[in-house]
Amino acid sequence: MAYLAGTKDYDDINANNIFDAGDVLKQLGDAYRDDNENNAFDAGEFVVSRGGSIACPGVGGEFASLLNTCNEGLSTTVRQTAVILFASSSPDISTDLVRSPTVISFKLGSIDNKLLPMPVGTTITAIPVADGCTVGDISGSPVVNVGSKPGNPDEDLKTNVAITLKGCAAGQQINVKVTSPGGLVTSIPVTLN
Repeated sequence: MAYLAGTKDYDDINANNIFDAGDVLKQLGDAYRDDNENNAFDAGEFVVSRGGSIACPGVGGEFASLLNTCNEGLSTTVRQTAVILFASSSPDISTDLVRSPTVISFKLGSIDNKLLPMPVGTTITAIPVADGCTVGDISGSPVVNVGSKPGNPDEDLKTNVAITLKGCAAGQQINVKVTSPGGLVTSIPVTLN
């Protein structure tokens, strides 16, 4: 939550660009940070109190406001809340894992938040353990930018990865290596079905 001292919006009834008698304030109660993202204030969540006690609605969302904490003054706490998610340097490939003698495919996500992709520039390589088994194309490497769009925090942004294989058999092992832009290398052994 970003916040600072500011002024409330108001309807300038006499159109003189000054808040004065007769103008109507847009009431806004005390700011709070909705830590559990349930769009309601819960005990223990951070509050920026201005000491108001006039009846007004409480709301959640990006301009969260506490119930019945409004006042008659023009001053308020302007605020905006956003959820910011960061990708991890450690991978997760557990979603939709297919491991046949001709292809290994999976959704590559971050271990800390399995819906997020790995950081942009993350590369995927594959090394067969057995002779005669070779790796062809690897789609999804390097990981590309999914964009910075406002969206649903529950949106699945993982990267679809497909590794083509030739001359491989069930029971053989392929070492899939995921290298983050920071240089962290994670080796994941995959046994073919």
